[in-house]
Amino acid sequence: MKKLFTFFMFSALFFTGLHAQDVVTADTPLDIAITPSTCFGGFTECGDFTTEYFITNLDVLAEDSLGNEILGTSQANNFTLNSVIAAENLDGVTNFAVTPVCYDIAAVRLLVDGLNASTVCCSGVNQLGDGICEGITALYQSGDEVEDLNDVLAVIAAFGSSSLSIQQFEFIASQVNDNISLLMLFCAGTTSLGYCIDVNDSVPYILESVSVKNLKGFDNLMVAPNPVNDVLTINYTETTSEEVTISVVNTLGQEVSRQVVNAYQGENTFMQDMSAFDTGIYMVSITSDTKKAISKVMKR
Repeated sequence: MKKLFTFFMFSALFFTGLHAQDVVTADTPLDIAITPSTCFGGFTECGDFTTEYFITNLDVLAEDSLGNEILGTSQANNFTLNSVIAAENLDGVTNFAVTPVCYDIAAVRLLVDGLNASTVCCSGVNQLGDGICEGITALYQSGDEVEDLNDVLAVIAAFGSSSLSIQQFEFIASQVNDNISLLMLFCAGTTSLGYCIDVNDSVPYILESVSVKNLKGFDNLMVAPNPVNDVLTINYTETTSEEVTISVVNTLGQEVSRQVVNAYQGENTFMQDMSAFDTGIYMVSITSDTKKAISKVMKR
């Protein structure tokens, strides 16, 4: 598995095909279109499949440090963020994506049942990594307990780490698809069925609440001019002396600039050079140990 993860480190960058992002709020109805031919490239060998949706944070890495954090899941293709994700988990999120996942739940249940029933199946799966079988059977004593994408995520996580990024989920799922079929004869008495999981292209969005979001503090904050051509001026009144981080993130969730400055009690003014940035929308965040503000800025 270590070799597989080494390969993943170089291949993860090619996973998500990003395009122009829509600006939405937590109340905006999202409708993700996906057709049966999109799943598994139109092949039917995987049997009947279910389609559900990961919502991922494009602003930060997941705990596995290998890709974007999974914020939640939706069983429906039309939903609002605040209907599937707790408000506190959206705090500070400015760029997110929705990723359709197709999977054959009958095949995943068959794997779980095989691991619980057969020591040969269990030892075979453990060849892909120590303790995988024990990790899955501790969570699920029957395949019938696997009900949705959250459960599929837990099964796949047993092959990697307890907190998966969307990219690592996709990578491990591909390894399960490729390798577990070799063990089907021992796990399910057949070699004709694989554990089919297919991750589709992500659809990126910008999450907007208000132009400047004051979480707390930063009195009299002004970020101007907006739109900006060259230099952005950040001005606010500070109640104490502290270190402040100014970060600029583009619509792909990439941090394009970061500076750490010293703020002092009273009025503070900082400059952010935007002249070399491409035209488009950027999220400028100002963060200290106790305060944070996010401003959406248009670069001309």
